[in-house]
Amino acid sequence: MVKKSTLQGILAVAMGCLALAPLGHVTTLANMVPYLVSYMKHYTDKNAAYSIAIWLSCGLHATQGISTPLTTSLLGRVGYRPLLFISCLIHNAGILLTAYTINVGFGAVIFTYAIMVGWGIGASYGLLLSLAASWFPKHRGLIVGICACGFGAGAIILTPVQTLIVNPDNLAVNNVTQMFEDEAMLQRVPKCLYIIGGVLTGLQFIG
Repeated sequence: MVKKSTLQGILAVAMGCLALAPLGHVTTLANMVPYLVSYMKHYTDKNAAYSIAIWLSCGLHATQGISTPLTTSLLGRVGYRPLLFISCLIHNAGILLTAYTINVGFGAVIFTYAIMVGWGIGASYGLLLSLAASWFPKHRGLIVGICACGFGAGAIILTPVQTLIVNPDNLAVNNVTQMFEDEAMLQRVPKCLYIIGGVLTGLQFIG
């Protein structure tokens, strides 16, 4: 007979994987950047270029590094649930708001798609791993490995889904500008952000 605490632990690990999978969205940045920059060059900023996209990656990872220790320092005072709720909310709001900020400017996109998303990931990733592993203290390595697979599964699933939404016909970039220029395709970029952001929000709050 399996103990009740063991079943609760298995459920906690499964829900941890479900909450971690949306954080794998961070590794799809390289897939989304060509669409984001092409959209902005076409509608928002004629000077938009792929070279400025490095600021998205730098901002995202730098914010992760800052938010992780800050969140840990608040753990004893605030508790797991409020911190996870707020961090997941910031992460998903960053994705959803980017559908609007790509019409504002690159600085606004950095704030939503790099700083907000990066903060949400850095603030929640370690907490989710710690919570899941706490149910099986003798098998922490195994549990962390399983949860890491959940994180990686998010990237594996999200990348083709993003492409399916934005560029289902696999249209190529313009050979001269190296940008996507099909208007119908570019109009699907904000739609993709809304869909992905909405789905990830649902998954994290279930988890």
